[in-house]
Amino acid sequence: AVLRGVTISNSFAGGDGGGIASKQGSRLGLEAVTVSGCKAGNSGGGLFAELSQSLVIRGSAFERNEADKGAAIEYASQDTNSEIALIVGTAFEGNVGETTVSSNAPISWTCERGQYMPPTSGDGEDAFSGDFTGCLKECAAGFFGN
Repeated sequence: AVLRGVTISNSFAGGDGGGIASKQGSRLGLEAVTVSGCKAGNSGGGLFAELSQSLVIRGSAFERNEADKGAAIEYASQDTNSEIALIVGTAFEGNVGETTVSSNAPISWTCERGQYMPPTSGDGEDAFSGDFTGCLKECAAGFFGN
């Protein structure tokens, strides 16, 4: 399923996936979607994707979501389940939790020139914290990241 140009706000789940919960075998795409003010009692305040075949997020925003783990996104898929996980031009702001984005499988990030994301290995848990738009890291002067 692909969600385009919608806003999901102020929703709550006692377990996982306060705004969106995508379960086993799903293919989820978000384009120009805003997920804000959502809360999960466990993980994935904005989005929880578990054992998904693919997850593609483009030009979206995750704002003021809350969960202990993966305040904005918890991608709880494994390498063997996932064909692709891609995040492009997406903003993360004011999310509250131990991590902003948490993943058990590799995530590919498409970055602007001069930015990069640390690679995710898919071994154990990879996580990013704080507010960022596009990609988390700025390249050193004179260098360009992928």
